[in-house]
Amino acid sequence: MNKNARAIGRQDPSKTLTAIGKSDKAGKGLIRISLGKDTTQSDINGLACTIFKIVKEGIWHQNSRGCPPAL
Repeated sequence: MNKNARAIGRQDPSKTLTAIGKSDKAGKGLIRISLGKDTTQSDINGLACTIFKIVKEGIWHQNSRGCPPAL
């Protein structure tokens, strides 16, 4: 497990997000997704499905096609 994975639940914003100009408030509301040479298409598909479920159930309303609205 890497250092970032161990930091789940911490209260301080990511130093990486702060370094790219995100405010502390914005940094606390963002996630960073890293892909590497060992990341599979299945990993990406699973992540996409998980993000869609979270958005669908908690944040945005679906459009008529069942997709979250474009940002």
